[in-house]
Amino acid sequence: MSRLIPLQVKKILVPLDGSAHSKKALALAISLSEGKQVTITGMHVIRIPAVFTNKIKKQARQNAVKIIATASTISKRAKIPFKA
Repeated sequence: MSRLIPLQVKKILVPLDGSAHSKKALALAISLSEGKQVTITGMHVIRIPAVFTNKIKKQARQNAVKIIATASTISKRAKIPFKA
């Protein structure tokens, strides 16, 4: 007979790209975190090919900052700690 061992999740990593799917993932992470001592870490990966101009690179970085800031605000409203 097998026993189920309850897990105590303390950290949840959420990939963020600004899409509807990543917003749903953040919402799920927040709902799983409510009432528990859980920290959400948001991660946005930028792949910038060398052929991109400096202007495009700057826009990609600014977009990443905006995505992370939005996720942070949403998490803070839910009173869930958020790190990037």
